[in-house]
Amino acid sequence: MNHVLQNLMHLTVRLECRAKDGRTSVGTGFHYKFWQRENNYYPVIITNKHVAENRDQIKFKLSVAAKDNSNDIKLHEFIIMVPNEKFIMLHPDPSVDLCAIPLGQSLNTFDTIAPNTNVIFSELSRNEIADPKFLNDLNPAENILMVGYPNGLWDSVNNKPLFRTGITATHVKYDYNGRKEFIIDAGCFPGSSGSPIFLSSNGMYAEGEDMVLGYRFKFLGILYAGPQHQVKGNIIIDAPFVHSPVSITNIPTNLGYAIKAERISEIEDYFKMGQV
Repeated sequence: MNHVLQNLMHLTVRLECRAKDGRTSVGTGFHYKFWQRENNYYPVIITNKHVAENRDQIKFKLSVAAKDNSNDIKLHEFIIMVPNEKFIMLHPDPSVDLCAIPLGQSLNTFDTIAPNTNVIFSELSRNEIADPKFLNDLNPAENILMVGYPNGLWDSVNNKPLFRTGITATHVKYDYNGRKEFIIDAGCFPGSSGSPIFLSSNGMYAEGEDMVLGYRFKFLGILYAGPQHQVKGNIIIDAPFVHSPVSITNIPTNLGYAIKAERISEIEDYFKMGQV
């Protein structure tokens, strides 16, 4: 378990995105392997379309260590990308808020300018995605772990994300409202968009009607949105007026909409190797 959690610290990236009008926003992305064949694969960053699409700059930090001591991470370097329409691999279904950002060219460039260093990160692939049989054996409410940057918060000195825990609010084996999605009950805030969500059970857990002692860890999905409710309040002022101004605040409901992880494979299959 400790090894898994250590890897998760190097899985995600904090995406600082600049729109064409100059406004900036923060989202979450994570490393993923496309077209893996033994030791060969195509590295990408998975995130939401609304995080990366129509941006004129995407910036994130990668951790770096000397090649002779990969455990001694003291350096973090920014990668700056200038995306275009052909650069980002959008999910072929316009209604699915997922995309992949190719990373290979940036890694090759970094290796050229800093040949005595290694970029330190961990990656997911199809092998970590929960399959239908696994999902069918789950219970309606299961413990989950989400990794990302809620409200853009992070450990900037050590380049580390924040971990959030919660439970599944709908049964993951079902498609919520007919879509390949599910709902989680966890702290979901702007900046968490694109966060990977994992089933994480340690100790005694239920498996069907049986109780099992051990550890389970599987990739379930990607956060992309969450319902909010509005709170209206009168602004208190010194002198009364006939028309009182009202402030309207959006309050998160601690619920999040997640896209099932299997939909990443639809991007991978759509963009065949050699066509990007």
